[in-house]
Amino acid sequence: MSDHPPPLAPSTGALTGAGSGYAEAVTAGSISLRALARQLWRSHPTLMALGLVGAFCAIRLTIYALLAQSFGGLTHGICNYDCPWYEQTARYGYDVTPRGDLSSNVANWAFFPLYPLLLGAFSGLVPAGEGFTWIGILLSTACFAGFAMLGAVYLQHKRFGALLTWFAFVSLWPGAVYFAFPYSEALYALVMTAALLTLSRHSVMGSAWCCAALTATRPTGLLMLPLILVDRLAFLRRAWMDGLLRRQPAGVFSQAILPLAIAPLGLIAYMAYLRWHMGDGLAFLHVQAAWQRHSLPPWTFLWEGLTANDWTRILKHPAEESLSVQALVGCAALALAIRQVFARRYAEAWLIGASVLLASSAGLQSIPRFVLTNPVVILVLFRMAVTGASTRRLWVIGIGLGLLQIGLAVAWFVGAPVLA
Repeated sequence: MSDHPPPLAPSTGALTGAGSGYAEAVTAGSISLRALARQLWRSHPTLMALGLVGAFCAIRLTIYALLAQSFGGLTHGICNYDCPWYEQTARYGYDVTPRGDLSSNVANWAFFPLYPLLLGAFSGLVPAGEGFTWIGILLSTACFAGFAMLGAVYLQHKRFGALLTWFAFVSLWPGAVYFAFPYSEALYALVMTAALLTLSRHSVMGSAWCCAALTATRPTGLLMLPLILVDRLAFLRRAWMDGLLRRQPAGVFSQAILPLAIAPLGLIAYMAYLRWHMGDGLAFLHVQAAWQRHSLPPWTFLWEGLTANDWTRILKHPAEESLSVQALVGCAALALAIRQVFARRYAEAWLIGASVLLASSAGLQSIPRFVLTNPVVILVLFRMAVTGASTRRLWVIGIGLGLLQIGLAVAWFVGAPVLA
């Protein structure tokens, strides 16, 4: 997991004759494989990166399939909680009226349209049934691969060893289990990383279109809009200082306003559709009451969770939701956001902290999932983990993360409510 492999141990006196020749052959083979990998990386870096991330994805899915054998197979064990909602939305569209009786007046309006649209488009290639779930698994895996690739670009990893370490980390990350499910998490990670990357490279129009896709994926995608606004205000300031604003006011203001108009288009389009389809453009908010969610200041929910003292609920089988654990995860993410403020990485701090506060304003349910799958959280924690890390430390981190991911996968197959 390092760009420079450790030196090979010298031969001992006991290693003689045929044994010594065998060791030399193995050593030569290892060196030639490393040299071949580095040569391929120098000549075809993009193909090499795609091959690496594809191999990691294949290994993960194989492990999940093996673990799921005791739970009715992969497609049966993996489609829990929100998965049927996404599949039914992709197959039948959005509800016109709520489902169920007065005590459970739920509907699928809370599930934003971009992922169901993609799932429906690709699922038309296969017959209904388990093939539908497989399309969702492959779609999410492809989005995860895209996130891993863009994450490497955002982290500015150009060396083979650094790239390999990043791919291993993100593949072993416990929250990566959600990136293989028919959930919108992998798509959100991909588009959020693309929006942040394009904005950091001063491609504000590209970031605006990514933000539009984000707001069609999840309401927290709207958090990219303030970052685009700050960028445009800085643009106006530069144009004023250079005199360009006085010479070409129409052109300058159009460049400032157009990205801000594009960024929320996904959310606006979804609201317009809901208004036309069932008469309530804010149905995705109003339907939250059917899941016993209501809006309060986020610190209210976080404090109630920390003082609930229900830590042992997570130790039950299957693990139940624990308000204390959910609040602790949320507070840890806020602490990470504060750290990024002190590191002067304000965009990352905003996208971590604001997303936790926005999600916590409707309760603590699913906070661990939102934090574990937040792409900025993953990127920041990776940067922290590898800074000054030795090869041994990286291996320890990787093994620990992998074991946690296996544990979460088994808990998911069991149907642990804590992972909902």
